[in-house]
Amino acid sequence: MCGIVAVDIKDISSDQIESVKNILLETEIRGKHASGITWYSEVTKLNTIKKPVPVSELLNEFDLYRCVDDNNGHLAMIAHIRYSTSDLEFNQPITTDDDLSIVHNGIITQSDPATWSDLYGLGKPTGKNDSELVLMALKNGEHPLIEFEDSSMAVATINKRGTVTAFRNGRRPLWITSLYNGYIATSTEDIVYRSGIEYSTMPDKAVPGVEYNLTHNSVNVIVEDMEDIQ
Repeated sequence: MCGIVAVDIKDISSDQIESVKNILLETEIRGKHASGITWYSEVTKLNTIKKPVPVSELLNEFDLYRCVDDNNGHLAMIAHIRYSTSDLEFNQPITTDDDLSIVHNGIITQSDPATWSDLYGLGKPTGKNDSELVLMALKNGEHPLIEFEDSSMAVATINKRGTVTAFRNGRRPLWITSLYNGYIATSTEDIVYRSGIEYSTMPDKAVPGVEYNLTHNSVNVIVEDMEDIQ
């Protein structure tokens, strides 16, 4: 069980920044072993910080206002709060070539990483975290919802243009919340309520098989009528 958060809020207020902090802190209930954030900057594009510490400790060291200042008042970011069942290597977010970053909650495969290249034909992974396969699929022009139909996943991504997306299949939770100036995706509904953020519509359970573009307020149906067992 891990937690993911995706945020795209334009002209963000200081109250909303504090609420996003609260969302990250509330998500700590889903894992205290490691945490990380990727945010977009107009100048340096994608920037990532991740450490094997709880997100509460990470936020003591890292000022979330920096993400806003780097992007002219527009907060575009994804975050991962990890519960580890093995070790604290290969934490998330996972990035490639500074042009795409992902966070993933779920299990793609339990096979030996040495076999992934042959099993999936996506190339050789750089680590041993199966979440990297999500990133590799996207970089190869394949959608994880199709490529890994037997897996469990809730995913958020951010690219070098600052576009934030989120999607899930029916085996992991994800909720989309609309604000007057943006969107937030969270692993559970209650996290939004406990954060104190002012929303325009109540959190809505993300439809399995649908990719939500939080930046451009659009959806893309990847797999129709995907079964929801969460």
